[in-house]
Amino acid sequence: MTDPVTIYQQPEATSQHRAKRRRMLVRSSSQALPSLRLTQRDIAIINACYEYRALTTVQIQQLFFKPSQARGQLVQCQYRLKLLYHHGYLYRDEQATKLSEGRRSLVYFLDRKGAQLLAECLSVAASDLDWHAKHNAAGAGHLFLDHLLKTNDVRIAITVGAEKEQATLERWLDDKTLKSHQVKDYVTLPDIDGEKQDKQKVALIPDRYFYLTLDSYQHHHFVEADLRTVVGFSSKSGRRDWAKKIRTYLTYHKSGQFQKRYQAKSFRVLTVTTGEQRLANLKRITEEAGGAARFWFTTFERLTAESALSQPIWQIAGREGEHRLMWHE
Repeated sequence: MTDPVTIYQQPEATSQHRAKRRRMLVRSSSQALPSLRLTQRDIAIINACYEYRALTTVQIQQLFFKPSQARGQLVQCQYRLKLLYHHGYLYRDEQATKLSEGRRSLVYFLDRKGAQLLAECLSVAASDLDWHAKHNAAGAGHLFLDHLLKTNDVRIAITVGAEKEQATLERWLDDKTLKSHQVKDYVTLPDIDGEKQDKQKVALIPDRYFYLTLDSYQHHHFVEADLRTVVGFSSKSGRRDWAKKIRTYLTYHKSGQFQKRYQAKSFRVLTVTTGEQRLANLKRITEEAGGAARFWFTTFERLTAESALSQPIWQIAGREGEHRLMWHE
């Protein structure tokens, strides 16, 4: 029996609706171009699309438009994004859609005119930016885009949540930085039950890293955004699985490389996953692999700017109940 295949396509719609959607992805002619006077918020939105690499309308609203009067704020957000798109500062595209899903939010990327503006603000050449027009392809590689947008959900929840809790987000590193030669670290995994064939050198590549300060404390975290693409255990040598990921983190801490790289004593690993059953499975596998209080778990549904730091939405390996990530003294 062949494995089931998930087919992605645009949802069924009338010809009038399809025509309207297509027009949304076509820029206005120079004669019909609406006027635009850039604001500081517009520039901040352009910069965010560069830093985050891809942002949906809803994510941009969460970052830059106050939550009061949500409907009015969404309309205002959509209007500014429409102007930035038609003037060439941002590029936008549709997300791949399952047959069972409705219409999904448009995704915005940095475009050429936006890159030129940021280069001027930074006093560098546009070619010096870590950006290329070929990156603007929401329709290709939907699994990569889904993962990027989910990790951006986590970043937004932490960023906005830190502002609400009067914490300071000191540093945020994305996967491109963590994969770079200058930052990527390797560890040699120890034998398991005397089986030397499992001993191997592996790279530690988290999805994200951040640290923030609250009161007088520094809190260092690695982030794993789990979309059910990693198996729990694998009997094949060299294959990526969750248990091996946990052992890699444990070895990394024990080796002293984290302390040397990040100038800190310890860290937590925050895993955000798709649902409660998947969370329970990952937590169990983590405990069986020797992971304990260093590993924290929640779901994308429960993680919001209001809950991320100060509400008991996190489960901890080796412990019962739900916990807050941090709290004021």
